[in-house]
Amino acid sequence: MGIDCLAKLEVPIIKLSNVDKKDDDSDPESRKLWLERSKQVRDALEEYGCFLGEYDDDESSCSCNSSSSPKLNSNNYEEIFKGLKELFDLPLETKIKNVSDKPYHGFLDCRTPFVLPLHQSLGIENASSYEAVQFFVNLLWPSGNHHFCEKLFAYSKKISEMEQLVKRMVFESYGVGKYYDSHIASTTYLLRTMKYRIPKMGEENIGAEAHTDKSFFTILHQFDGVNGLQIKPKNYDQWLGVQFSPNSFLVMAGDACLVIK
Repeated sequence: MGIDCLAKLEVPIIKLSNVDKKDDDSDPESRKLWLERSKQVRDALEEYGCFLGEYDDDESSCSCNSSSSPKLNSNNYEEIFKGLKELFDLPLETKIKNVSDKPYHGFLDCRTPFVLPLHQSLGIENASSYEAVQFFVNLLWPSGNHHFCEKLFAYSKKISEMEQLVKRMVFESYGVGKYYDSHIASTTYLLRTMKYRIPKMGEENIGAEAHTDKSFFTILHQFDGVNGLQIKPKNYDQWLGVQFSPNSFLVMAGDACLVIK
């Protein structure tokens, strides 16, 4: 029976769209939904260390979103994916311009210590800032790439807002909601675009070694439908494949998240 239970393990899926935090009791239904989703988030993080959050601007009315925030939904992802393919097709001498004073925040490939041969990625620091995204795009396309810049910023902004939504749920669930605002004020975001090439004959088909992240949360989104990611739930000795949908994002608790428990 124990083996059957393990075989049926799946990463929890939680709908985050249309979740609106109310600071008063003016909307009991919204408050009820907020508490329900908050419990689901906490339970998933405690049991699995992660969950798949479904988040779509066509449905979302989260109070973390400002009226001026750019919209993002599944219709935009194809354009972003096209831009990312163009990004990784740039010459190596262009991509290595993506540097940072912080280790592993800029361009990474097989020549970077501890990075496996299949992996290549670029990083955008302070990615919730339009100026930071624009700097990154103009660095790689000196003549400009305004359309991709706009789409990439919209994407980055929405991911940061989803992270804040989940983080507020977690803080309030553990009774430390009063620290949420100061924590967010000190938070910066790194957006990392990653590509894993097809292994050559005789090459190991592993893009990254098993690891945990040092951040509070890591949010992963997959564009190409390959579903190569595996996670090991914190309370189970079994690796699970993650089945992404276009509007799902894997929210993983990092090492820093453990301190609030």
